[in-house]
Amino acid sequence: MKRTYRSHLASINRLALFFNINTMKRNLMLLILIVLSWQNHKVNAQQKLEDVAILHPKTKDTLLVAYQVIKEVKQEGIILLQRQKNTYQMSFYFPYHSWKADFSQAEWNTKTDVIRFNNADGLSGFCLSEMPMHRGLEISSVNAKLYIVPKSLTLEGIAGIRVANGWVVPSEPKRITLSGENIPTLKNATLLLNAFSRYHKITNCTIVLESRFSYKIEGGTFNYQRISDEKNTETFLFKNFAHKSKVVKHFDEIGIVTEIMVEVVEKDKFYLTDGRLFKGKMLFVDSSPNPSFNGKAKQEGKPWEKYKSK
Repeated sequence: MKRTYRSHLASINRLALFFNINTMKRNLMLLILIVLSWQNHKVNAQQKLEDVAILHPKTKDTLLVAYQVIKEVKQEGIILLQRQKNTYQMSFYFPYHSWKADFSQAEWNTKTDVIRFNNADGLSGFCLSEMPMHRGLEISSVNAKLYIVPKSLTLEGIAGIRVANGWVVPSEPKRITLSGENIPTLKNATLLLNAFSRYHKITNCTIVLESRFSYKIEGGTFNYQRISDEKNTETFLFKNFAHKSKVVKHFDEIGIVTEIMVEVVEKDKFYLTDGRLFKGKMLFVDSSPNPSFNGKAKQEGKPWEKYKSK
């Protein structure tokens, strides 16, 4: 009985060892196949991206990449295009202007040398600048037109422009033309100080876009909306204000903080929530709905006292 038991145990151990070795071999082979497959995928995707680059028939310049031709109407000189699905960057690219654009389809009129871009669902796409002066500047629009001659890009139905951490909404007509590295001055525009929090805005102002992180404001009215305990909203309008955006560093992260300093005078008739009349400076930060106060306050019929919020 002992000999039979030991022989069975040895057989089981040999069998287990055999399967462990084979499992390790199989897992190793599977890992090698996964790596090789990923390398081939990267190469194939890059080849596809290069294969669908569209050249101008006369100048042989690269007009666009990352999309494919789906239909050509030679009699009318129309070429219909759609975004290439197997690319890493899900966007078109305008080498003439160094702008990337996130639109799903395009129509190229070869007779007029105009390429019109839009999304099939009718929603807004965006254009992202790659130019050194304003790299990263983002413009959201319903469609875009690339004029090959002269080299210009017109954006129509603009929803907004992302600059610093703010959001600029142009007035009508919501259309701008980009040529070279110049960005046109936006007049009668509205600026939301923070594109995410949507706290505070400046209306009817002129905005000069200097770079992705820098802009100047001329004129305009600062709008402060205060929500009371009863959830009633009060709107205060100020003409006398100063604007500043600064770069801040928190640990290893770098961000931008936009501040508005409002100079409140007695004739503004601005009252604190406790009913006291206030004059002095109010500092607004884009990430907070409430300002900080530094000035004087008084009750009706009493003298002014120093007031500074904590």
